[in-house]
Amino acid sequence: MLKTIFSYLAAVFQVVQILNGGGFAVMPEDNGVIDVTFDFRNGSEAYSYVAEAGSLITPPEEPQNRGLVFMGWYNGKTKWDFEKNTVSEDITLTAKWDFTDTFYNKDVNAGVRTDGSDIRIMSFNILASDWSNKPQVKGRDDLVRDVVSRYAPDVIGMQEVNAEWYASLCENFGTYKFVNEGKNKIWGNVNYSTIAYNTETVNLVKWGQSAFVVNYNKNCRNLMWAIFEMKEEPGKRFMVTSTHWDLTSDRRVHQAIEMSGILAILGKYYDLPMYCTGDYNTRENGNEYHVFTRLTGFQDSKFTAEKKGLVASTSHLGDGTGTEDDYTSGYWKLGPVSYRKNHINTVQSIDHIFVSPEVQVMYYDTVADEAALTASDHCPIYVDVTI
Repeated sequence: MLKTIFSYLAAVFQVVQILNGGGFAVMPEDNGVIDVTFDFRNGSEAYSYVAEAGSLITPPEEPQNRGLVFMGWYNGKTKWDFEKNTVSEDITLTAKWDFTDTFYNKDVNAGVRTDGSDIRIMSFNILASDWSNKPQVKGRDDLVRDVVSRYAPDVIGMQEVNAEWYASLCENFGTYKFVNEGKNKIWGNVNYSTIAYNTETVNLVKWGQSAFVVNYNKNCRNLMWAIFEMKEEPGKRFMVTSTHWDLTSDRRVHQAIEMSGILAILGKYYDLPMYCTGDYNTRENGNEYHVFTRLTGFQDSKFTAEKKGLVASTSHLGDGTGTEDDYTSGYWKLGPVSYRKNHINTVQSIDHIFVSPEVQVMYYDTVADEAALTASDHCPIYVDVTI
């Protein structure tokens, strides 16, 4: 009993330390040289080396980002002049991007998998139609089907799948099927966080769902999990989860802790690679984000992927033009240019795919073509991974 109490108090102390931002910081050693970092995608990918104080520095090879044009390296809001500016202290220069005419075009190579990858996992909040003043499913469902068919993920963690969405997609979703098809309720209410899978590439082995006990919401604050087996390699199994955390930070912290506990039990029992999709409603600097990653040891795939496509914010707002009744109008699409630039020049997002420590992420990308932007107020993200 005393050992149990001690373990519990130690865990509580660790969470408190995380929330207070302390206990884990490691101060860099002062070695007399200047550290220069080139941040390609605002924290998701970087290149570093050391330089002498007062010296000019040399930029790495110019980065590439599909549908975007590289505008230069910036120190804060100031563009760095490599022929004049010298370094006097540790510095991080960040790549800035702008749009090209092809940014909204469909990716012609959308269905091509990364060499060496086994499966593709997608996370997609498709916007429930029963929230106040939200567009109907009809019309948007064709766009969701278009995105899914082009990118062909093996498994999709989906959020805000209300009854109207279930009815439409169960009727016509190509080779895809929901793990809870015909059993989409939890505690008597439709579970909006679900998982769909490609019946041609994977087999469903087992699935389950849990409602978060703390700050429970009848539709959204749930965790769905499913185990799949690759059809081409019987015995090769993995687990995918889908969730949708609360809108307020204190509630999300509780849900992060509760979800970590559920994953610990599932991991102990099944011992499989895990891929946790969802609309977490928390950005990378949120307390709940750090609580979850510290307690589970899971990593955000956008930071660990060997290669990346578009790394950007996943949620977007309309620009105010058109009407809320017309889902094709600017009311529902990505906002004005200034707003869009803030999204492409930040890694901060609220949709994430976390992976267990043993998972190798080969590729990470954000789908931001016209179909995806019109289908929902969230852009889908996906990863190609090895098992």
